[in-house]
Amino acid sequence: MTFLKLGFRSLFRQKRRTAITLLVITFGIGCLLLAEGHSLYINWGLRESTIHSETGHLQIFKKEYFEKEEETLLQYGLDDYENLSKDLMQFEDVKLGLARIDLMGLISNGDKSLACVGQAVEPKKEKELRQLFNMKTSIYDSLILYENEVEIIALGNGLAKSLNAKPGDYLTLMATTTDGALNALDLKLVGTFSGFSPEYADRVKVYDFSSDAAGEAVPHGIYDMTQNVGWVSVGTNHDTAEFAVETIRKWWYKMGTLVYNNAKQLLITANCGGSNGSRVRLWKKEIQDFANESGLEISICHYPPGTSKWNKIEHRLFSSITQNWRGKPLITYEVIVNLIGGTKTTKGLEEILCCKSTRCFANLKVIGINDQLVLT
Repeated sequence: MTFLKLGFRSLFRQKRRTAITLLVITFGIGCLLLAEGHSLYINWGLRESTIHSETGHLQIFKKEYFEKEEETLLQYGLDDYENLSKDLMQFEDVKLGLARIDLMGLISNGDKSLACVGQAVEPKKEKELRQLFNMKTSIYDSLILYENEVEIIALGNGLAKSLNAKPGDYLTLMATTTDGALNALDLKLVGTFSGFSPEYADRVKVYDFSSDAAGEAVPHGIYDMTQNVGWVSVGTNHDTAEFAVETIRKWWYKMGTLVYNNAKQLLITANCGGSNGSRVRLWKKEIQDFANESGLEISICHYPPGTSKWNKIEHRLFSSITQNWRGKPLITYEVIVNLIGGTKTTKGLEEILCCKSTRCFANLKVIGINDQLVLT
């Protein structure tokens, strides 16, 4: 108690020193509070900016997305996203729902190829998001300006500089599809952007969402190496084994029998994955049905996984089709059929017959094949 009394008396005896000490302490506490408030404000602003431009307030994933590693693109993606989005929009607090797909691949200008990461977006929904939060700018601005076009891309400044690409140029993006195969797509560069970090600015932004399209076109082709001619059926819903065999059936009756009317055997070389994969039971069943119907002895040789690029149909048929419709908006089935049918090359590809399939093929996931029906 004696020490406390002495200390208390000293405070009043040294009034100026006491006042200065109290001011220093008050100033220090104020600075600490201001620094903490500034830090909290920066974190809050970064959080809100990230929510408004990238993550949203709520993200929905499948449980397996975090627990397992995807072997193919969208292996653990959301099923029936459009209906899920409609259900969520029924909640009063939900203002907007949109989808984004992260992907990895190679992008090339024809002379140089670079590995890249990217994100598929819905430009129309991104426009609504920008209006909802009154954002002045967005990394998707160039895509929003061309929201009514298809097969467009925006590059980060760093990636665009590395490829020496300018708006209006066409670039080729190669990535894996949902069935594990490699596919390439020619995309028109409509703009560049700068993100909050150089690494983020090197990401590719591309969109090709069915919700923004008037329909879905699924081409499946047959290439006759002997005659150097092709047949392509354009489906309107799902790429199933039933559709693949239907394409073979149409080629045989409309083109094959005219040239090989005495044929007893048919050899088919096919990619290992997709609707005509070596493990697809429906493919085996449908092929057997076609063999019984036509009386042909059918042999099938599948390319090993990862070697489909050596399949003749890839660089003698579909590559020529891709070059022919490069830069042309695929806005209707008629346009797609005409562009495929009008494809010719200087190396002898004379004719490609193309037709739109009007049949509706059920999704492979809802079709069950009994083990007894599959020939091994």
